[in-house]
Amino acid sequence: MKVLLTGASGYIGGRLATRLLAQGHSVRCLARDPRKLDQHHWRDEVEVVRGDVLEPESLADAMPGLRERSSARPTRRGCDV
Repeated sequence: MKVLLTGASGYIGGRLATRLLAQGHSVRCLARDPRKLDQHHWRDEVEVVRGDVLEPESLADAMPGLRERSSARPTRRGCDV
């Protein structure tokens, strides 16, 4: 399944990316600054799209072909995982 992951550059998001890949999912990461993902060992195994969840117009490139969305982006209620 192809999954869009937001918050992948963070602590929880990085671990969620590892778990999704281990489960055989195809992962597309949405990042404001894709360079922040370069430090992760899984970087070459994911597709990265530049965008920001707070800018809806930037999401168009991230959405095609998706079946699920996972967000590790902090919210006012905590983490939206």
